[in-house]
Amino acid sequence: MRQVEAAQHSQEMHAAHRSDKAKRAAVTRKAKAATRKHRSAATIQSDHLKIQADLQAARLALKTARTPKSVEAKRKRIHTLTIKAAKVRKEAKAAGVSL
Repeated sequence: MRQVEAAQHSQEMHAAHRSDKAKRAAVTRKAKAATRKHRSAATIQSDHLKIQADLQAARLALKTARTPKSVEAKRKRIHTLTIKAAKVRKEAKAAGVSL
C-alpha cells in the first residue's frame, strides 16, 4: 500500500516538475495531508461549538462596550475567533467531519 502511494506521489511530482514551484508545493501538501493523522471528530466538533459560543459572547460584549479601547479589543477578539473558526471548519473538511 505504501509503495503504491509512493509511486503515485512520485508520478504526481514528476508531472508537477514540468510546471511551476507552486504546483509542486501543492502536490507535496496534498501528499502530506493524505498521510496526516487528524484529530478525532468529537474533538473537532467540540472545538467548533466552543468557538461559536465564544463568538456569540464576544458579539454581545461588543454591544455593551463603552470606551473606544474596549470596542477595539472586542473587535479584535471577534476577528481572531472568526479566523480560528475558519481553521476548524477547514480541518473538519479535511478530516471528513460534519459540523
